[in-house]
Amino acid sequence: MSKVIKQLQEIQANSHILYVTFHNYHWNVKGMQFFPVHEMTEKLYDAMSEVFDDTAERILQLGGKPLVTLSEIVAVATFKEETQSSFEAKEVIAHVVKALEAMLAGWVKLSKLAEEVRDTTTMAMADEKVAELEKQLWMYKATLA
Repeated sequence: MSKVIKQLQEIQANSHILYVTFHNYHWNVKGMQFFPVHEMTEKLYDAMSEVFDDTAERILQLGGKPLVTLSEIVAVATFKEETQSSFEAKEVIAHVVKALEAMLAGWVKLSKLAEEVRDTTTMAMADEKVAELEKQLWMYKATLA
């Protein structure tokens, strides 16, 4: 299996872990900032659903096999599931920042791997996600300041 496909699978697996994690935050945030954090986390889990699908489709385009079972996802994911079930808004945003920083690192790695093998389509996909995550991180970090 190519390094590009392996990295795409890692991103796919991690996006599913975050999909579930962001739902946890969505349902279990407490306090005065419930509504904005509830809405924010809905956008985040929708984005992770899109990443899960987009990476699976790119894996198929490259002749690989996307992850289709929970056991495969857990085996490949480098992120750990969130076991806590009650959160304050600031805590959620801090967790989101860490999660998105880790996703950013995965996309940066993918871009470099794709560049090495001149896979310009995957590189463009990764670079687009890098730009998107950098902007999101700026906004979430500004919220915490």
